[in-house]
Amino acid sequence: MVAPQSINILVGEGNGVRTVTCQDLAFVSEETVAADSNMFDRAAGESFAWRANDIKPGDWRVTVPEDVLAELDGLARALSHYEGPIEELTPASFELSATAELMARVGDRIDRGIGFALLDCLPIERWDEHTSKAVAFLVTSLLGPVVMQKWGGTRVYDVRDTGAAMGHGVRRSITNLAQEFHTDGSWLTETPEIVAMTCLRQAASGGASRVANLANVHNILRARHGELVPE
Repeated sequence: MVAPQSINILVGEGNGVRTVTCQDLAFVSEETVAADSNMFDRAAGESFAWRANDIKPGDWRVTVPEDVLAELDGLARALSHYEGPIEELTPASFELSATAELMARVGDRIDRGIGFALLDCLPIERWDEHTSKAVAFLVTSLLGPVVMQKWGGTRVYDVRDTGAAMGHGVRRSITNLAQEFHTDGSWLTETPEIVAMTCLRQAASGGASRVANLANVHNILRARHGELVPE
């Protein structure tokens, strides 16, 4: 039986404001932490603080048009014999004008829409695994620089059930356990702005991705526990 698999990619280097993370705290004063804090100090607007019942598939689903599919098939053919590191590939080395236009629309959905988008869909069934990862990396790179998500510098991370049991030093992402809500790359000096995932093999059951709206959580926190949120 082939295990379901996806890859995880983090994009961007924050919003230009230094975020103090746990590994920094031993080296800075409380005053520095307060000065560097970028906590949102007002209620988020309704367009951002949505609930599940407020949105519809058209708000987040982006259909991949035929010209982009043709462009990506051409890209896959060009990459079919590439055996080098995926992270060394750059979009500028390929003709991706239609894909760049599509990803600009995706970026707009993320920045000015509801904050997430689903590409429907990349034809990965036509490509081998290495090519699929390379295509996903290049497509994601059109949103911004791809940053590391492990101390060793890994920028494309496999999420798959390896049969490992949960224990010390074992990531949930290599087990068959569900993931709790979390922030990817929260340990980085500047938290990535976008998390991109590409499904390479869908699970026979389970494996659904959940999305939580932190803007709505922020508003609820202000309403119920205002003492925890600065005015």
